[in-house]
Amino acid sequence: MSTYNHYAYLCGHFTTKKEIRISDNEWEQTTYSTEKAQEYSKFFYKEFLELQAPCSSASLCKHYLHKVDKNIGIQINGKNYGFTLKGVKLYAMPFGIVLFSIEMENSSDNLNDFTNILFSLRSLNYDSIEQAEFIKEAIDPIKKIYCQLKDIDECGFSDLVENGNKMKIFQIVNSNISEGLTKEQRIRRLYEIASTSRVTLEGEKNPTGSSDEYIEKITSTNRLSVFKNWDALGLLDSFTIYSTQTEDKLINQWKSSYFELIYLHALFKKVYLFDLNNRFRENSTCVANLEKEYENFEQECCFHKISYNFLPHEILKTINSGLEIDEENKQLGEILVKSNERRKKRNENKVNMLLLGLSALTISSALFDLASLLDQMFPYTNYFEAATYGYRLVITLTVIIVGTITYLLFRRK
Repeated sequence: MSTYNHYAYLCGHFTTKKEIRISDNEWEQTTYSTEKAQEYSKFFYKEFLELQAPCSSASLCKHYLHKVDKNIGIQINGKNYGFTLKGVKLYAMPFGIVLFSIEMENSSDNLNDFTNILFSLRSLNYDSIEQAEFIKEAIDPIKKIYCQLKDIDECGFSDLVENGNKMKIFQIVNSNISEGLTKEQRIRRLYEIASTSRVTLEGEKNPTGSSDEYIEKITSTNRLSVFKNWDALGLLDSFTIYSTQTEDKLINQWKSSYFELIYLHALFKKVYLFDLNNRFRENSTCVANLEKEYENFEQECCFHKISYNFLPHEILKTINSGLEIDEENKQLGEILVKSNERRKKRNENKVNMLLLGLSALTISSALFDLASLLDQMFPYTNYFEAATYGYRLVITLTVIIVGTITYLLFRRK
């Protein structure tokens, strides 16, 4: 038995304006069994499951599986690595967002095998020879669906992640032995695994590794430690659980609940909010439709609570902190405030112009009435030979007098 077991998901996303229907024979739509749906309903709120879990054909999220279950070999810097590619999944989410995950499993006595593989494969900068098998089994099926939904003939690897330059990672590393690490050593190891850095093994020194101060800064806010035998760390690009002697049953629960429900829900929110922020900036003068869309998103896809138990909430908080979802909401809130201020100012200007027009009509009517009154008191024809000249003279003199008085009043202020 190897010292460590590794379970990982490489995750990406893209958007489409088409209705998401996948009928390719290589993909199978999957739904939860009645028993599984009932079991989840004991732990998660109904509204959350209706969005995130494929409990029925009416669920908002549709899951499609491309099963592989094959040992894959790749080369990295001339060295051979191997892992089991379990399969690829697509998640058709609301608002035209498609998430995907590539599931991998591996065992090794060296943690650097895991970080080297993930660091190489998440970048979407593949070598057609050294990673040919992985491209064929995992990437090409996703590219095919991408092209169908985009109505194009061909696409590149990088197109599969529309925002950013690499895939996200959800991973579980389980040690089959008690390693006897100090708290500081365990935290450093957790961070190095999560960041796919070189892992500092026992007795080694890593002069180019991350500083203790930076690791403390990140882990003080984004690390979750509830039980003695596992820790979790949420980063912008990954969520990692590092456990010791954990049973397979619990690991499977982490994969089905923490990844497929909680992590993918958070990733969906991150992707949507990031995209919406960009669209607000690109359409700063026409935001009414975007605001309405955001209201629908909040109503359908955002939840104050997702579970009856405390631990799923703790997991979600840690994932949200790593993905910086609060930052996306904050930026969006600032954009909405500025947008509303601009709209309010435009409306005020329109009202002011309307009032100005009405005032001009009122003044014109008043001047005409005044001129008519004076004409009755002092007939203009007796002095100017034509009433028209009298009307013009009275109105002109009145405007000059009122204008002079107004000017003097404002100059004094």
